Amino acid sequence: MMKGSVALARMVRLISTVNTPATMKAVLFNRFGAPDVLDMIELPIPTPGPAEVLIRIRAAGINFFETLVRQNRYAVTPQLPVVPGVEVAGVVEALGEGVDPDLIGKRVAVPLFAVGRPTGGYAEYISVRASEVISIPDGLHFEQAVALLVQGLTALPVAPLSLLTSHFSLLTSPTLPVIGILPVFPEEMLIQ
Repeated sequence: MMKGSVALARMVRLISTVNTPATMKAVLFNRFGAPDVLDMIELPIPTPGPAEVLIRIRAAGINFFETLVRQNRYAVTPQLPVVPGVEVAGVVEALGEGVDPDLIGKRVAVPLFAVGRPTGGYAEYISVRASEVISIPDGLHFEQAVALLVQGLTALPVAPLSLLTSHFSLLTSPTLPVIGILPVFPEEMLIQ
């Protein structure tokens, strides 16, 4: 990186943290059970380390398996206390050392479950490696972007079937609308 680029990156990091509060709200549980084990707490906002970005979360996926985790009925038992949440979408607000300054203000999604981080999404902020973020197209809402992560990967194996015929239809359960409609989303809704 050239001297001017290093100075610009430091300045962007400094400016980007000026309006960031010191604490954030997060949902946490420190025992297993019914929904009443979930507590809203205040935590320090993470500081992005080298090669990381700080994301202000605008949408977090809520998945059935997380209900099972909260009840300690899932295949994997998390260490308590835990902030659940495996998929998020939001805006990059701060950068760690060595991150491209052009990422500030970018709309991104992160499949936490796919990058070895199975928790942390039920919060106002999260810090992740810059290489783990996925850009969100302007026409895609944060909630839609989150739905493309876990549910999208679930539906992905079905998608190639839609290429078999122009008269393709998919029989789905009305209780699974996201999975059912994802393989037949209009092309302009798909992330390129």
